[in-house]
Amino acid sequence: MILVYVLLLLLLVVVRFVVARRVAALERKYIRVARATDELFKVQSHRPGNGTKPDPYAAARAAYLLGQAVERRERLEARYCAWQKFAERLNTGIAAVRGWRGRKLPYVVGALDVMFVLGALDYLGYGEQFSARAVVQFVSSFVA
Repeated sequence: MILVYVLLLLLLVVVRFVVARRVAALERKYIRVARATDELFKVQSHRPGNGTKPDPYAAARAAYLLGQAVERRERLEARYCAWQKFAERLNTGIAAVRGWRGRKLPYVVGALDVMFVLGALDYLGYGEQFSARAVVQFVSSFVA
């Protein structure tokens, strides 16, 4: 039983590590894109040469590039928030499984052990001898 519990915890810790790395990578990427977007927003439109009017094509291009950067930042923010929420829920689940140690662990893992043994017996072809009906007949033959 303890082996199954330890393997379950090990699997959950590995999943938590992978998710934490994904969240950290998305956070770094989001920060980089947010800084680039802020820089595009703060850039002043320069006037060409001796002209007094700003170039409308350059302003339109700057607005288009800013719009693309904002969309990219919003997509990254949504992905980061979704992964962060999943990571928090996973950490809560892992804490709950760790809390099973003395209360639910023997019952849950014991039921899993019985299920795996019966599945293995059925797979190996001994399902007829170890079915519920066969066990009841065997026990009733001793009683009667």
